[in-house]
Amino acid sequence: MRTFDQVTHLTGKTHFISCELDEGLVVWTIEKSTHLLLQSLKKTTSENLTLYRAEVGNFKLTIIIGDIRKTLPSFRESNLFGKFNAIYQDAFSPKKNPTLWTTQWFEDLKLHSEDDCILSTYSAAMPVRKGLLSAGWRVFKRDGYGEKRSTTLARLNCEMNSEFLTNIRNSPEKSLDDKLLEK
Repeated sequence: MRTFDQVTHLTGKTHFISCELDEGLVVWTIEKSTHLLLQSLKKTTSENLTLYRAEVGNFKLTIIIGDIRKTLPSFRESNLFGKFNAIYQDAFSPKKNPTLWTTQWFEDLKLHSEDDCILSTYSAAMPVRKGLLSAGWRVFKRDGYGEKRSTTLARLNCEMNSEFLTNIRNSPEKSLDDKLLEK
């Protein structure tokens, strides 16, 4: 596993895109950080988006401010970032932040992903796995870490284990859906 400092010295180009609802947290992080990349973050606006951007060597960081469910469609329209190669889905929990765990969210991510994209999340919740599957992702169980027994990976261009696919489909739990959250 590479450290953050090692990642900023990779020979290939890396563009890490993150989203943050609270701009104050980003400002606080910049003020408190001793890391060159974070200290270099500068605020810009583009295509009605508020962004913080920095580039150090071959590593570029972009932080998008605001509700990503509202801003992601702007990416497709403007082709601001191109398509994703990897996604780390770290949106708290489905109970705490349900809008970033719905089938429709995973469909949005799929539309903005390369065919060989890999999505990784610490969540092993069946509604999350069902949502990914319903959105067209192939879902895989992975060994967990710490006290987690398993985590979830999803790909667009791989075949699923038929036994695991049956397990997901036969589960009585339902995927999260935007329409159900609106009620």
